[in-house]
Amino acid sequence: MGQGEKRGCFKVGCLSSLGGCAVLVLVIVVLLGIGLLTGFGDERFEAVDRAHAVTAPPATPRIAAEAHVAEPGRIVLDVTRGSFSIRPGPPGEPVRLEGEYNAGTFELEEEFEAYGESGWIYRVSFDQRGFGIRPFVQHGDDRNRLTLIVPRDTPVVLEGMVGLGESEFELGGLWIAEIDLDYGIGEHALSFAEPLPLPMKRLRLDTSIGALDVDSLGNASPRLVEIRHTVGETRIDLRGSWRQDAEVHIWCGIGQCDVRVPDDVNVELQRASVLIGETGSSLRRNHAEPNPEAPTLELSVSAKIGQLNVGR
Repeated sequence: MGQGEKRGCFKVGCLSSLGGCAVLVLVIVVLLGIGLLTGFGDERFEAVDRAHAVTAPPATPRIAAEAHVAEPGRIVLDVTRGSFSIRPGPPGEPVRLEGEYNAGTFELEEEFEAYGESGWIYRVSFDQRGFGIRPFVQHGDDRNRLTLIVPRDTPVVLEGMVGLGESEFELGGLWIAEIDLDYGIGEHALSFAEPLPLPMKRLRLDTSIGALDVDSLGNASPRLVEIRHTVGETRIDLRGSWRQDAEVHIWCGIGQCDVRVPDDVNVELQRASVLIGETGSSLRRNHAEPNPEAPTLELSVSAKIGQLNVGR
């Protein structure tokens, strides 16, 4: 092949590449345009007030009540963006979703299914329409806010995902059997202002970037605690009315991690360490005078980079 032929082929190849690049750029521009149009949309704010009746176990002695936890209701969250909260409601009331949101840019879906004598599954999905850039400039808009009200007299399992935005779950007094949640970027708070009717079996939280605040966890008294936070400030308050022994495992990534322990329980500190940073602990690894009548917490706390504080 001659030199001219090589240059001709190269020229054709360049033109083909340029043409392909132009097509690619055009496709990207069109997709971004669609995304922006879909993402921003019209402002059509709608009020939300939806209720689903649930069957609560009868008022029976403690042993019978514990047996009913084998068939709890299940609340499954798929909240990708926005602000979401949970609070306790009166006994005998339905599960109710309240608030408002922009139906032009967000989509809300619910599913409710009852089974057996008292079992039920409630799924709620809240996400942005399309793939525009609006969530990055409006995710903190408190007008897109939903609140789930859960009756106190029915056992439930809380699971699923809460993504970009903020959440505030006040679960004090609710009949929570288990919690299994993944958190996205934002500020997330979980609290138990008063003791639950029965101790929880398990609490698992896996979080991303932002702030995580867990308050008065002792009032939930879970048998197993697993909390993991990747980047940001972590505050775990283990104080409250513990009613059973527990294993507590806390992993903090990058940032400040504060863990508060109650005075009226036995604490066996298995680990309190940070890979790079400072550790401050006022607890001894072996409690000198354990109280045989008090619950025992086997506590393990670790962090990668930052400041770790563990104390009463």
